[in-house]
Amino acid sequence: MEEELEKLDFVYDVYQFRWDRIVLPALQEFYRVHGHTDVPESFVVPSGDEAWPKLTWGYRLGNIVGIIRRREAAAAAVGKVVGPLQPDRCSKS
Repeated sequence: MEEELEKLDFVYDVYQFRWDRIVLPALQEFYRVHGHTDVPESFVVPSGDEAWPKLTWGYRLGNIVGIIRRREAAAAAVGKVVGPLQPDRCSKS
């Protein structure tokens, strides 16, 4: 059964598939073309451009990069507020 699913390119994890086959290749091509990964929020991968992987055509790369940046900033802000746990803060007196 598993072999049959593999032959069909069955996707077990859609998020990993999206990252591996769409986001990362699009970001790599953006870097190759522009020399940086500061993707404008409005950037959409051009459709019909053979330089870009077909799965990425029409993908709103700027939107997803913006989401990643905002989540990273939020996580960093939480880390700054909470800080590392200290053993004495967790131990019972």
